[in-house]
Amino acid sequence: MSGITRKLAFLEFREKAKLGLPALILVVVGFWITSQFVEPAPPRHIVLACGPLEGAYYAYGQQYRDLIEP
Repeated sequence: MSGITRKLAFLEFREKAKLGLPALILVVVGFWITSQFVEPAPPRHIVLACGPLEGAYYAYGQQYRDLIEP
């Protein structure tokens, strides 16, 4: 590659960087700002695993169900 060709390639890179770099920074900052305000949705239901029907854990599970139920 001759010296003139290298210089032209460098100038083309600089011209592309003048437009591309600010655009990239703008996109990254936009995603970062958006991520600060978006929260994951809360779960719509809760699954509580308890013991067998005649066990004490099942009775505790029923008590929790009554407390949590809207």
